[in-house]
Amino acid sequence: MISVSYVYDTIQTLIRKDQKGNSFSISEFNRLAKAVNYELYNFFADKVGESSKYREAVKNFITLQEAISLTSGVGDIPTDYGRLLGQPYLVSGSDVIPVDEMEETEKAWRLRDTLTKPTASYPACIIGGVDGGGVSQITVYPNTISTVYIDYLSIPATPILDYYITSTGLYVYLDQGATGVSVPAGAVYSDGTPGPVSKDSQTIDFEWDEDQIPILIDMLLQKAGIVLDSQIPIEYGVAKQTKEEA
Repeated sequence: MISVSYVYDTIQTLIRKDQKGNSFSISEFNRLAKAVNYELYNFFADKVGESSKYREAVKNFITLQEAISLTSGVGDIPTDYGRLLGQPYLVSGSDVIPVDEMEETEKAWRLRDTLTKPTASYPACIIGGVDGGGVSQITVYPNTISTVYIDYLSIPATPILDYYITSTGLYVYLDQGATGVSVPAGAVYSDGTPGPVSKDSQTIDFEWDEDQIPILIDMLLQKAGIVLDSQIPIEYGVAKQTKEEA
């Protein structure tokens, strides 16, 4: 996990070191962090089968052997589902039976053809469609199968930095998971609510490992249109912020 406040403060340090002023607001940071987070995720997710280094990069998002209960062959996909890893499968004792993923356009002829019709030993599925509540579904054939398993990449949580501003203009960051935070009199919470008031933190940290910090910072700076004179300020900013955090 990477603290969003750490990333934001590091960027501010970089900008000041590069003599570009204090021009990156938290609201802009939150807006761009969402886009950067998904771009980085999609980059690694698209390449996860190419090399172990890409799989290592997304290891925090991997869910293995997720059981999906089926009713008449239909089950709900997990709400955090992002990308399928490999094929769905069945587990029967010590045996793992792969489930062939087919397209909707194949269904009619495959279910009718005696050579391609799915069986308990050679099942097939379609991932797609939603139920009445908008939940994505998987349909497995034959519909007598009660449980199917998937390995998948979950969708990353959207990072956000929550805060309040004191009467003297000091920004106070809220830690992820903090509840009942006392916003003092004269301060203003991030949504504009004046203190005194009690708030639960809305902060969500980046789910990446720390080796992705330079990439995140570089992508955020690019999105903000901030071009540093060299890479030296980036190295300085990360080192300085790490020392201050310690």
